[in-house]
Amino acid sequence: MADLLLRWLNHELELSTHVTHVEADFASGYLLGEILHRLNHQHDFADFMRSSSADAKILNFCLLEPTLR
Repeated sequence: MADLLLRWLNHELELSTHVTHVEADFASGYLLGEILHRLNHQHDFADFMRSSSADAKILNFCLLEPTLR
């Protein structure tokens, strides 16, 4: 199952970052925002921070919250 998910993320979606460890790579919320943006659900993706800092995680998940409600 994990292999199928990694193939979808890396070969079909072609995210900006090659995903190798789903939990670690998605921890900041940036890649989830990127997926939602590509599916036209995250219109403020330009405001996301591509960083693993605590501030970036807080910002990214605050931006994701309304979309995920």
